[in-house]
Amino acid sequence: MTPRTGRPREFDPDVALQQAMEAFWARGYDGTSMADLMEATGLQKGSLYKAFGDKHELYMAALRRYLEAADERTRALFETEGSAADAVRGWLEHVTTDCGRAGGRGCFGVNAMVERGGQDPEMARLVDQHFGLLVRRLEEVIARGQAAGEFRADVPAADLADLLTVFLSGMNAKARGPLSKARAGRLIDGALSALDP
Repeated sequence: MTPRTGRPREFDPDVALQQAMEAFWARGYDGTSMADLMEATGLQKGSLYKAFGDKHELYMAALRRYLEAADERTRALFETEGSAADAVRGWLEHVTTDCGRAGGRGCFGVNAMVERGGQDPEMARLVDQHFGLLVRRLEEVIARGQAAGEFRADVPAADLADLLTVFLSGMNAKARGPLSKARAGRLIDGALSALDP
């Protein structure tokens, strides 16, 4: 007799997680109810709990998914051919455009820190680790640019990387409202002038 393996899942957890991420990204943690998540995923509350745990666990899984994808895109951008200056500009333009395309939602990671940073230590650690990794990746690119004479060498690469990530967080917040491509370009030019030799 063949052992019973249980009823197979009738949904794709990966798709459901993406749908939950979109709901949290659009409304924030506090603004997203279980009813919203049920509507977004097409799942009943019991199925959501069984697959992902409670609302906070689902939020953390969605945020982790978003940050991992963002890091993968950043790593790929920094590894492209070209100068360090081209890599940094391309990264700033890509992230600003990407967050602008997000329908006025800005960056999910920045939004999470603004909304819950002071009350959710687990979430704050996750976002902080992400931005720490981002600063290290950016520091490597800037150090390469300093060695090539593309960037100023009188300021440590780590400090310049930190400056650009703070600038980017502001740009991500700005992308929640109207931000024309021309204005975004001028702001990026101004940020990059801090790296000029």
